[in-house]
Amino acid sequence: MSEAKAKLERLEDKLAEINSQKDEATAAIDKAKHLAHIQKESTSVEVFRLKGKHSALVFAAITSD
Repeated sequence: MSEAKAKLERLEDKLAEINSQKDEATAAIDKAKHLAHIQKESTSVEVFRLKGKHSALVFAAITSD
């Protein structure tokens, strides 16, 4: 009986370790997704800024003649 109890404790310890690793991996994935989202949004904002600047330059070139 004590052998079965010891095996159960080892399995419970292993399960706790696996759940801890899962939580760490999930946190790392969430952080990576968040950073990717920020980079994507920053890139989109920069594209719109540059398009606006380009349009202003084209308009200035057209109207300066």
